Amino acid sequence: MILIIISLGVLFVASSILAIKSSSSFNAVIWFGILGFLASAMMFLAGAPDVALTQVTIGVVLVVLVYIMAIRKQRKVRLGYISKPQMIEEGEGGLAGLEWDLISKIDEKEGYDVDAVNYDNLRDAISALISGRIDVICGGITRDSLESDDGIVVVPYLTVNRYAYENELLDFIEMKELMRKNPTIRAIPVKETEFVFLLSETSKDISAFFEKDLGILVDSGELERLVSKHL
Repeated sequence: MILIIISLGVLFVASSILAIKSSSSFNAVIWFGILGFLASAMMFLAGAPDVALTQVTIGVVLVVLVYIMAIRKQRKVRLGYISKPQMIEEGEGGLAGLEWDLISKIDEKEGYDVDAVNYDNLRDAISALISGRIDVICGGITRDSLESDDGIVVVPYLTVNRYAYENELLDFIEMKELMRKNPTIRAIPVKETEFVFLLSETSKDISAFFEKDLGILVDSGELERLVSKHL
């Protein structure tokens, strides 16, 4: 009997550590439920079945259900975006573009709702991200355009060229827009960069599923299809 209680105690401690280290709120709640169940088992073995039953019904089932419902109700992604043609911009039917389609597919898969806020420039958006007012930034941002990545998570999703034109370095979208206005323009690709999403270091849940789902979109060929559609 003592050996069983000791084993349950070890599992209890291990579950506590896993609950604390969980990157997902949902996973943390599940581990919390396991903790409650283990506590109930120890109470039962210690000769307190009535307390164990109360712990299971209230401390496990009821509390876990309430937490899960609360998490689902609050599953929102606060998106800050800088308008950029073909990437994300306001249209007649709402937001549209490559990055908006990517975010929509990810959030549809994960069951999140998106609250989008427009920012005039990247600096203001990053300030909002670091202060916790938003969770994700997009808007045709390239990795080499970032002054610093302190306090943010950089998630690349598409490698593109930068082009030299009249002493300026233009990204792929800027170059394409310029060539649309003047098809005779010729520019030289000088280096590679990446389009990226920026995420908050404090939004670990969102960072985890964002990187995972972007990888799935790449592997499935869906990203390539969306790039062909918009770019």
